[in-house]
Amino acid sequence: MTNKTLSIKLQNQSEDDLRYGTILNSNIFALVYLGILVLIVHGGSLLFGFTREDILLLKHLSEWNFWEKVFGYWRPVWLLWLSFQYTLFGLNPFAMHAASLMLFAVNCWLAFYLIISLGIKRPVALVSVSLWIIMSGNIDAAVWISECNDLLAMFFLLLASLIWLFFCLDNKPSIFYVLLAGICWLLSILNKEVGMFWPVGAVIIAFLKSGDSGNKFKRSGYYYFVMSLPFVFMVIYVLMKIAAQGSNAGLNMYEYAGKEDAAYNYPLILKLVKMTIHYMEGIFYSFLPLELFLSWTGLIIGAFSSISLIFCLIWRNTKSFNSKKSLLLGGVFWILFFSIHTSFNTSVRTQYIATFGTSCIISLLLFSPQTKTLFKTTFICIAIYIGMHLLLGKQVAAYFSPSSTDTIACNARILKSFPISEEKREYLKKELWYVDFDALTDYEDVMFVDKGPWKKVKTELFQRLITEKFVDKNEKQP
Repeated sequence: MTNKTLSIKLQNQSEDDLRYGTILNSNIFALVYLGILVLIVHGGSLLFGFTREDILLLKHLSEWNFWEKVFGYWRPVWLLWLSFQYTLFGLNPFAMHAASLMLFAVNCWLAFYLIISLGIKRPVALVSVSLWIIMSGNIDAAVWISECNDLLAMFFLLLASLIWLFFCLDNKPSIFYVLLAGICWLLSILNKEVGMFWPVGAVIIAFLKSGDSGNKFKRSGYYYFVMSLPFVFMVIYVLMKIAAQGSNAGLNMYEYAGKEDAAYNYPLILKLVKMTIHYMEGIFYSFLPLELFLSWTGLIIGAFSSISLIFCLIWRNTKSFNSKKSLLLGGVFWILFFSIHTSFNTSVRTQYIATFGTSCIISLLLFSPQTKTLFKTTFICIAIYIGMHLLLGKQVAAYFSPSSTDTIACNARILKSFPISEEKREYLKKELWYVDFDALTDYEDVMFVDKGPWKKVKTELFQRLITEKFVDKNEKQP
């Protein structure tokens, strides 16, 4: 970053200090405020225990294996983090939930810092991150220990983005920081595949930025070589993934689902059609978490508020863009490219990264001067949207609460059906001393993402319109 650019940023910051006050503009205030908000919204998870596969994933550091796969996924850094916590805390869910909440708060502060580094005023940045905190697509990362991979992936992805922004877009970027940004991205992708296309976005931004200046260095061969290094990290990751998961690189992720199921034996063309449908659905999914609406009433109200919000955004953009154009486009770019895995997996627990771009777009819509002519409509839509996400967040949290019948039944089934260590067995017995295991033998807990009218309609439409016409009879279930 040039001295001239730094002086302009410092001058703008001084003007903001006079307008909003020194205390409100301090980074310490932002860190404390965002941490408290995370605690208010998600602090109830500190009282939660282990649930679903938490117990099964916890291993000591001595048992960690870089090439190990779980449930068909190869995510070694995620497993390393879980092993580190288990070695450090033992079977202490409070400590693990606390670690997740602290990581959540750190991510919020990094996201806030990334927004203001793009030139957006601090109040707008705080609103953006505040909206992001309450979105229901983020709650799994806070209340479910196993979903800490979202938090870790976001942490390293934000670090990579900040390093790229501050050091790689300078007139003469340091190759050290370029490599550091690439390593951070690689660590992110080894937690969860939600940042697969970050290198593509980083290189595109760098090359677009190179045309903004008359600096001859930015048109040199060395510059283009340095700025293309993220592609090297992408190739390294793909090669490692092939080494870990075979020639298909883990694209067939359903090894544990039963290969006799016709749903996992579609011809390739049908798989591509289905993935395309998921991708189109996923673009708007962080606006409208369809899987969470468990009634037709909720689905209609949620769809109305979310679609109205999208139309307000389109209406606002029919006029000329103001100086916020780059960030608006950046938010869309984040949703489409940084979270490509999310778009292919339209489940609420994959939305943690995509919803960050959504929150930026919403806050800019609310604070834009061009929104004055439709302020009432925008305000009502955003009020409904916030209320919807608060209710949905509570609904998801209720599923993971210790008193949840689904959680109790799942832990009881783990105790009866899986080979676990004596320490874990004694822990579950102590937690479930009041449970009649025989009564829960036939109980099938179904996660919230497997319920609701949208899930049923989507499944039936696909089966009727595509499966019945194209899948061979011998591939169908008897």
